[in-house]
Amino acid sequence: MILSGQGQNYNPVTRKRVLKTAEKLGYQVSVNARALRLQRSFLFGVLLNEVNAHLSAQFLLGIQSSMGSTDYSPVVFFSKAEVDQEHCLGRCLNRHVDAMIVNCSVDGPEQDRLAAFAARLNRLQIPVVEVYGRFLSGIPSVNVDNAEGGRLGTSHLADLGHQRIALITHERYENSVVHLDAWEQFRGYREVLTARGLEPRVITPKMDLGNVTIPAFVQAGQDSLDLLLSQPERPTAVVCYSDLMAYGLNRACRERGIRVPEDLSIAGNYDMLLSSVVNPPLTTTRSNHFEIGCRAADSLLRALQGETVGDQLVAPDFVARQSTGPVG
Repeated sequence: MILSGQGQNYNPVTRKRVLKTAEKLGYQVSVNARALRLQRSFLFGVLLNEVNAHLSAQFLLGIQSSMGSTDYSPVVFFSKAEVDQEHCLGRCLNRHVDAMIVNCSVDGPEQDRLAAFAARLNRLQIPVVEVYGRFLSGIPSVNVDNAEGGRLGTSHLADLGHQRIALITHERYENSVVHLDAWEQFRGYREVLTARGLEPRVITPKMDLGNVTIPAFVQAGQDSLDLLLSQPERPTAVVCYSDLMAYGLNRACRERGIRVPEDLSIAGNYDMLLSSVVNPPLTTTRSNHFEIGCRAADSLLRALQGETVGDQLVAPDFVARQSTGPVG
């Protein structure tokens, strides 16, 4: 009992002597034995969409930090599509996980499979928290405040004097069910422009949203330059759905002799690893993936203690770099 941290009823002197002897001998409590006794696995299942692999390191470090001195450990799976997601869920359940953190893979606008997946999770009778989306009905979520991200980037450009500010996003940005992050970013962008009497200008390059990859976002950003240049009144600044789109747009500008930020200011979203070293360094919003991981794991730990947990939003930070400047 003392070595498992539950020896409160023992004499303090006895507890101290036992713990000191255990330390001297290098003794460690067997998690497997405790799991067997308590009928728990002490495992958290973590299902992540492969497209979010770039943020997984900080996110998983946040989970580990929140677990702290507990006996819990994560079991991590990456899924490429909804079918793969079902397979990964099955592998988690085979390990008898005590709770789950889920980042959904969504292939398209159809909701039948997503609703079935949510219903299956709700029937598990273990705590589940969704991250980076609100697709699962009845399940609490921890998300980036994407509306605030849209407001931060747009306000920065407007404060620099830009009045023709475009948003580069994908064509399903108005589908708030499946693409909530894009919809919320647009909402924040629109709020700022409306408050300042400016007109929203949404640019949607073609993308295969059934096969979303990192290169696809970069290519979409590159393709968006022609759409920007074809506008009746050419925008002087843009907010991009993601840093990946901003990379592609920046590359297209460089190839066409358009100077950034002198001719076009570019702001991204999410502050990816390369955003501080591209040329010019990218102005963007920074999502605290470590904090999202911390809060998701903490929610599960509290739920396992019988507490009720709800939705949480983590506010992004704004990082001004050299890809934006005053209107020319």
